[in-house]
Amino acid sequence: NCKAIILRNEQEIRKIIIDDVIFIQVEDYLLTFVLKCSDRFSCTKSLKEIASNLPSSFFQINRSCVVNLNEIRSIKRKQQTILLSDSTELPVSDRRMKLLINSLTDSTNAFTE
Repeated sequence: NCKAIILRNEQEIRKIIIDDVIFIQVEDYLLTFVLKCSDRFSCTKSLKEIASNLPSSFFQINRSCVVNLNEIRSIKRKQQTILLSDSTELPVSDRRMKLLINSLTDSTNAFTE
């Protein structure tokens, strides 16, 4: 029942289980998938193209990054960052912060104050 996407780059074609994705980030014209098993996979797809096919548990936090809401450990409002399950800290844009908090609060009551 796990959704997966098939991605390819010059070296390989890989099946990535959506639930294994912590975040997806654009770096130097490459789209990098950061996975739970300390694995990464880069390809040349556009973030917009991928983001439109992701389930609602994914949220775009800024122009170049989409995160799995289930992997967020904490939100630091003053610093405008989030801390993910793999200890990565990522910036959240001004415009997306309130939406992010609302999305998390709607999907789980763990983040209510």
